[in-house]
Amino acid sequence: MSNLSKTVKHTIPTRWEEIKLSLYLKYYNAVKDAKPEDAGYEELIIKEFAHYLCLIHRDLFPSLEMSTIDEIGENMKRMFKQTSSMPLVQTFEIEGTEYGFHPNLQDLTYGEYLDLTHYGSKLWEEDNIYKFLSILYRPIVRKSGKEYILDDYSGTSQVRIDLFKSHMTCDVVWGSVSFFLLLQLALVNSTSLYLTELTQEAARELKQTLQTNGEHIKQSIHWLEAGL
Repeated sequence: MSNLSKTVKHTIPTRWEEIKLSLYLKYYNAVKDAKPEDAGYEELIIKEFAHYLCLIHRDLFPSLEMSTIDEIGENMKRMFKQTSSMPLVQTFEIEGTEYGFHPNLQDLTYGEYLDLTHYGSKLWEEDNIYKFLSILYRPIVRKSGKEYILDDYSGTSQVRIDLFKSHMTCDVVWGSVSFFLLLQLALVNSTSLYLTELTQEAARELKQTLQTNGEHIKQSIHWLEAGL
């Protein structure tokens, strides 16, 4: 009898547009408590990335060729380094409905701002990222050229949250989070109007948000920067 080898092809993502947020969150939850000094940290990071984002079953990991491991590692390193400079995705479509990013964040209502600040301060806990995005991206009710008007905000929409869970890709996430948080930080640092609306404690939390939300990215590329 002859042994027949079965070749299994894997798709290694090279762009955040190819990765759903739901899969990224599974990866994040799998590695968030790991520390670089832990035994097996490097193996865990790349194995979970391969499992959740490349859809390679953990059982197949030992049989992967080193060239595949290297390719996964290089793509992982490059992609995470892109997250701080991803362009803003202005509009996208889900199931026939076009969603648009808030056209003028300086005109946020007080309710929008408070909810964004609340969910943004603990962005990766529970469903906060979906709630955050459902405020920033809402259905376009009227459009003329590149200008558009969004549906009025009346609190987070569970229907929209569920749609985003099924369809949202990570390019939308990184672009919108970076854009909003950088603007938010600038407003706190330079605009007395916003500081008068915020308590000192809220302002301090706001300044810490960028650092807090970036820790899991630093954690994921720490060992790669040391040289895979």
